[in-house]
Amino acid sequence: MKAKKGNKQMNILKLSKIFEDFIDKHKSIHEIGRGMWLDKNPERDIDVMYKKENYVITIRRMEE
Repeated sequence: MKAKKGNKQMNILKLSKIFEDFIDKHKSIHEIGRGMWLDKNPERDIDVMYKKENYVITIRRMEE
C-alpha cells in the first residue's frame, strides 16, 4: 500500500522535529536555516553550524 503525499510530508516533519529538538539542546550546534522541497519525493533540509563549519542535514524517504 502506497503512502499518500501528505503522509510523507507529515512523517518528514515529525522526524525533523526530533533533529530540531536535538539541535536546540546542544549549545555547540547552531541552526542557521531550514527548508523543505515539496515535490514527488519531499525532503527537509536543516542547515547547522558546528565548530565554525556549515553542514546540512537532509531528511527524505529512502528509495526502495
